[in-house]
Amino acid sequence: MHRYLDAYPGSTWQQRWDASPLATGMVAAAEAVAVDAVTRGARDEVASAVKALFALRVVRPSVAAFKRNKFLNFAHYFLVAESDADLARFVAAVGESELAGHFTRAAIYDVCAALTTQGIPFADLTASALMHFASEVRQTTTRSGLHTNKYAGHLAWQVMHSMGHFPTATPPTLRAALRSPQLTIVEMVDRHPIADGAVRQLFIDYLERRSVQLEYVSLSAQADIIVRVFWRAVVELNPNQSTLQLSDEVYQQWRTGLRTAKNGTARSDQSAVLMWVRALYFDIQAWAVHEPERWAQWVAPCPISNSERRTVGKHKRRVRERTHDTVRRLQPLLPVLIEHIDERAEHWRTLLALATTAADRGQFIHNGVQYTRVHTKGDKTLIRTGHPPNVRVTTPAAPRSIDVKVQEDAAFWTWAIVRHCA
Repeated sequence: MHRYLDAYPGSTWQQRWDASPLATGMVAAAEAVAVDAVTRGARDEVASAVKALFALRVVRPSVAAFKRNKFLNFAHYFLVAESDADLARFVAAVGESELAGHFTRAAIYDVCAALTTQGIPFADLTASALMHFASEVRQTTTRSGLHTNKYAGHLAWQVMHSMGHFPTATPPTLRAALRSPQLTIVEMVDRHPIADGAVRQLFIDYLERRSVQLEYVSLSAQADIIVRVFWRAVVELNPNQSTLQLSDEVYQQWRTGLRTAKNGTARSDQSAVLMWVRALYFDIQAWAVHEPERWAQWVAPCPISNSERRTVGKHKRRVRERTHDTVRRLQPLLPVLIEHIDERAEHWRTLLALATTAADRGQFIHNGVQYTRVHTKGDKTLIRTGHPPNVRVTTPAAPRSIDVKVQEDAAFWTWAIVRHCA
């Protein structure tokens, strides 16, 4: 490995690494260094050398470069090399969780990977740092269709939060931390820029007043409707529009456009749009009586007539009828779906129990299919170091190993979601 890096400029191993193709994460070290080596052993030696460089912090790789290189039991070597009391306390806390070994190993691995790629000790692994690592992993991870591994660090975050590593104000889960924060009213309006400063301020003042009565979701929806769906569309039809008083021609053009969604289908939320626009006009009219100095200049007749409201009411009833019809057609299929989900969850649960008790290369039959328990090289390393191996099986029809625990976990959560909704 050192001969390979010596070919690149730099006075340190880090500089040579950064100058080599390995730093890009586009190629693994075993592929680049051992290109002429045909034996598996030679490639394994290169992988072990890179693992040592990372674990001993001789080289700090990017997340992409780290993930590109496949290591056996990297976390074990990193923990030994680090000899960090705080990190050891985290590992002990993870071990006390009731989750399966696959998830606890993933939590420890995620933290070791974050420390390696960021070049920091465990004490400096802040919530922001772990969130950044999780986001980078997501960007460099191919989706598998399962719910696992979409973000790294979920369990690690919860353990670090529970052990007091993060400030008390930190969200207890990574999912909550990743959720976008609520927008301010100014940000709601400025999502769709308005050229006329006076109109922009009107909408800000209006939504500020409405925020006392509305919860966040409804307020955000109203802001989107009156700014984007209503006002921005009106200005496109009449760039000189500077008041809420619309000409009949502009209003009719806006109503015509409102009937059709961007994809060309009939718009299903016309009633909601008209309701919020009418509310804008009538609220300003009512407020102007008590605060004329603030609202009177914006008073204008509402262009939405009562007869149009009745038409929209009919449209709303048609939408509701179609929804009920869809429910009636699909309702008989719900027991079939539930039965399938139940059978799938039971299949993987039983298969996991049978495979867990089977020895390496042990065979058993489940639901008429012959399965063979297999231990990979990584599983054998886990066993030697006192850790439970992954539960993998093969079948005559699918010689590629199946991670039964991952499949069982995905089946369980699918079952839980469907059962909860049913």
